[in-house]
Amino acid sequence: MLWMAAESKSALQESLLLGGQLPSRHGRWQESSRALRYGAAAATSLLLVALMVPGILSNARCGWSAREGDARPSVFTAEVLREQTAEAECIVNIFLVRHCDKNPPWSKDPTPKTICKAEGLFRGQNLARVFGPGGSFPVPRRLYARQLAEGKFANRDLFLLWPLAQRLGVMVNTSFSEDDMLGLAEALLAEKEAMCDAEPKRREHSVLVSWKHCSIPALAQALGCHADRCTTCWDDGDFETVLWLKYTTLARSGAWNLSFQLGSEEFHPPTRVEGYRECYGSSVESSNFGLPCKPPISWMTGGFPPRPNESFN
Repeated sequence: MLWMAAESKSALQESLLLGGQLPSRHGRWQESSRALRYGAAAATSLLLVALMVPGILSNARCGWSAREGDARPSVFTAEVLREQTAEAECIVNIFLVRHCDKNPPWSKDPTPKTICKAEGLFRGQNLARVFGPGGSFPVPRRLYARQLAEGKFANRDLFLLWPLAQRLGVMVNTSFSEDDMLGLAEALLAEKEAMCDAEPKRREHSVLVSWKHCSIPALAQALGCHADRCTTCWDDGDFETVLWLKYTTLARSGAWNLSFQLGSEEFHPPTRVEGYRECYGSSVESSNFGLPCKPPISWMTGGFPPRPNESFN
């Protein structure tokens, strides 16, 4: 395999956090000095933005307070999100992406389970670019993937995240099975304040989760997102979309405001509609968690609309 040519088997096992290697349920995180330097630079940049963009957030503009139950606005603009970032005492980003590319089971050349087709391996390399230092998104300091099946030592989530994990020098948390998606959501929400308290000098913290697309709408909803895209089913042919959930608070241990942003991995957008065949009958389809999704417009129009680099809901 492509990535095994560059690493020995022992190095690979150290790079991918396999089942049983986590010291605790949430794992320990090891960052290289390079990642720390980039993190410090990012924090400094955000501080400068905060000094340059004054403003006071109001409930009508800053989003939904999950703790206080404020009304949720339907539209977030780039200006509002910039003000959130400038005024926030702490910011936690949670990014949700699908695993690497594969051919479906009914195709002429189906991809064996747990691995990716060649394009999917290159997608992982691209992910290390867009989520790495100098990329399009804030650099994540925590990575999550589905728990490995018994007797397996890789899965498609890990193939996607491995290049980024190597670049950042962090380990991938695989302690949550795909059936325990709600447990993952609960843990991520509970960790927001802990991340802020653990590093009080760092204003922004980011988490990247690679998961099965049938469950991602339910995961987004469990994390508090009720934007249209978070309640829409994920097309079988879409490996490109990034769901960006941004939590901000004006005071540590205060109310959290949630905004949503739609992003792209900037690799290979879907060119045709595939439908929902992979998810019908799946035990981890969103509705089985009590958080169903609705059909996307593309299933009715037969095509995907143009994809801007960013859009807001």
